[in-house]
Amino acid sequence: MNQSINLLSARTKTLKLAALLLLLCIELSGCRILAPRVTAIKQIHATYRDEFQSAIQLSIDKPNDKSALPKADPNRFVFTNTLKEIRDFQAKYPDNSSLNAHLNVLQGMIYLQSGEMGMAKSVQTAISDPNTIKLLKSKRDGFTRDQLFAQSFADLIKGWSEIQNQIKAEAGQQSNGANTQNLLSAADNIVALLGTDKFKDKESPDIDEGAIYLATVASTFYVWEIAINSGQPKDDKCTKYKNGRDQIKKYLSAQELKPSLEDITIQGGRYRYLSWYKFLDKQVRTLCPNP
Repeated sequence: MNQSINLLSARTKTLKLAALLLLLCIELSGCRILAPRVTAIKQIHATYRDEFQSAIQLSIDKPNDKSALPKADPNRFVFTNTLKEIRDFQAKYPDNSSLNAHLNVLQGMIYLQSGEMGMAKSVQTAISDPNTIKLLKSKRDGFTRDQLFAQSFADLIKGWSEIQNQIKAEAGQQSNGANTQNLLSAADNIVALLGTDKFKDKESPDIDEGAIYLATVASTFYVWEIAINSGQPKDDKCTKYKNGRDQIKKYLSAQELKPSLEDITIQGGRYRYLSWYKFLDKQVRTLCPNP
């Protein structure tokens, strides 16, 4: 009797081990299948990051009351390598909706950051679709950088479009100027997104880089709205300057925030973000009773 029980127990253990080995085999096969795709996606994001940082001054103007729209480099197209890698990936792996969703967001951001507003608007519906956004979530249900971009894409277009309208009006072109409520709501929505609980669980430096970009753009919208409605109460101006400053500050390091730090030591995009922080901080300290 005991021998039969022992044999049954041994057989059960063997079956469990076989099942585990089968699952492991399937898992490893899946990893082998996905590995080249994931590696390619990481390479595309790295290329995009390098190209964006090399020409950030085209996407985010230096801080002032009426900063310029994102624009293309007149001598070259900045994101050539990124777009080529995206096209190559989509041709090779056309059936992977999750990974391609990330690339669609990246393409949309490239249009925005190159000043191609018409192209950005043409992909807005696809990027902002809730089903697309679900494909971009992280394994721990926190935000990924591309999900942040997708969630804020409509507001980015809304804010930049109003600034574009205002620039045309001030240049004497046919335009009604900016709808400042749209400009303000775009900034407020981005700031609210960056303050959500899901975003507190950051999973990589990429997310911080995306967030500080969004915080800086939201600040640009606030500053434009203040410039257009210059007669608004001082307290309202203070709130908006503080919102922008405090959002950018969250993503600057303690070293970058040192008063003695020489700007020349901060490279590329980090310098542009730091300069916006300092500009906003100066406005807050000048205007606000409790800076």
